[in-house]
This record gives sequence, C-alpha cells and structure tokens, in this order.
Amino acid sequence: MTLIPGIVRNRILYDELFLTKPPAANKWAVTFRDGSGGNLAWPEPDSARKMEQLLDVPPGVLNDRHAYKVHGQLMASGLSFDETENLMSRVSIDAIRTDPETFFRKAFKQMVYFWRCVAGSPPFGGGSDKDYLGQKLGAFPFSLTLDHFSPVICPVIHSGGINLFSFIALLAAVRLLTGGKRRWMGIVVTATFCYFCLRTG
Repeated sequence: MTLIPGIVRNRILYDELFLTKPPAANKWAVTFRDGSGGNLAWPEPDSARKMEQLLDVPPGVLNDRHAYKVHGQLMASGLSFDETENLMSRVSIDAIRTDPETFFRKAFKQMVYFWRCVAGSPPFGGGSDKDYLGQKLGAFPFSLTLDHFSPVICPVIHSGGINLFSFIALLAAVRLLTGGKRRWMGIVVTATFCYFCLRTG
C-alpha cells in the first residue's frame, strides 16, 4: 500500500512503474553466463540480429559473452548508454522467452545452490595458484599452516560439508515447525532461510 502513490506518480510522469532498474549486465549474466547463469542458446528474434550486425559477428554465434565487454563494444559501435542497456535487456529477455523451461529450472537450482561457483574462476595473475596479480597468499608461517590444513579440517570448504550442514539446519527448522508452542519460531526461521536463498540466488 505504501508503494502505490509512488508507482502511480512514476507511471504518470515517466510512463514507468519503477525508475530504478537492474543493469543490463546483470540480466545478461543470468541469461548467458555458464555456471551460475542459465547458459542459454543465442536467440532468434530481431534484437539478436541487430546486435550481431553492430558487433560484426556471424548470425547465431556470439562466442564471447562477457557482459561488460559486449556493453563496451556496443557503445563503441555508436549506440548511446541507454540504447545499449535496452538492446542487451531485449536480447536477454528474448533468450529467456525462447527457452523458459531451462532458464527457470536453472534459476530454481541457483536459489538452492547459490553458494556454489565454477572452480578455478579467479583470474590468477602468476604462475602459482597462490599468486593473485602479484599478491602472495599465506606470507607468514602461521598463515601457511592454516592455508595448508584448512581444506582438510574445515567442513564448509567441501560441498559435502555444506550439504550436511544445510540438511541439519532443515531438520532443525522442521522440528521447530512441529514443536507446538515453538511453531512460530519455526515459521520465522524457515521464512528467513527461504528469503535469503531466494534473494541471494
């Protein structure tokens, strides 16, 4: 109810329900990115053809789908910032409409497994996996010891440990839900878990 006056004002003055919109790069990432994104196929509609012409790539192929790189290339082709945002959003939405089943299946999976990421994703700058753009990890002996043993002794480093911890938390929430006088606590805890999974995913 508190949002209705603002929504009506935005619609009358700006012909939009909301003035704040997520960046096109966010939509692009969840649509085309592999791993945490949908990794959807390149769509067929006219918006995709227009982007291919601007980027000078063959029809149906866009191998480099890094959002900000595409954004920069579109602006370099002569589009304004707003035109670039609108075109990237349109292509993303067209891809989702082309294959909604895959997108929503992966979106649900991301809500459950939002904490997972592709292994080896950090762009290490040196020859060693402990060297990130010249920044050495574990520079002191104590840190080196922890760095060496933490993958062994820390259960949350392993996906199995996180799955086990999540399952125990779920059982605890179910126990609260069936606990009579403590049922309201179970509802609050479960709603909190669901909210953060949905929001983070």
